[in-house]
Order: sequence, then structure tokens, then C-alpha cells
Amino acid sequence: PVLLEGEVSGPLGSSKNRVAIAVNGRIRATTRAWKDDSDRWKIVVVLPPSAFRSGSNQVEAFAIQGN
Repeated sequence: PVLLEGEVSGPLGSSKNRVAIAVNGRIRATTRAWKDDSDRWKIVVVLPPSAFRSGSNQVEAFAIQGN
């Protein structure tokens, strides 16, 4: 598995800070963001190795809206 830790910015919406993580254009996991001691939004998620290809990969985070 691949452990991804990061910081997100922008509005997270009203869905309990849920975030979807896409790798190479495909949603691969969801998680919840939380504020750290510096008031920054953080995420941690485990991604399957199969989500990645050899070479460069694009990872994106999207706020989940609604229920």
C-alpha cells in the first residue's frame, strides 16, 4: 500500500470535511480532513499500489459535497 499524507486548501464544503482522492483521473479512496495545530487542513489516506503507473502520476483531492 501507498501512504499519502498531505495538506489541502480551498473550501471543503459542508459534508464533514470528506475528501476524495483521485490518482490519474480515477477516484481511489476517500478520507476526512482535519485541522492541525497550525490551522491547516491535513489528510492521510492509504492507496492501493495498483492505482499508480510507472513514471509520473497525477494525484488530486476533491471536496465531497452532500450526504
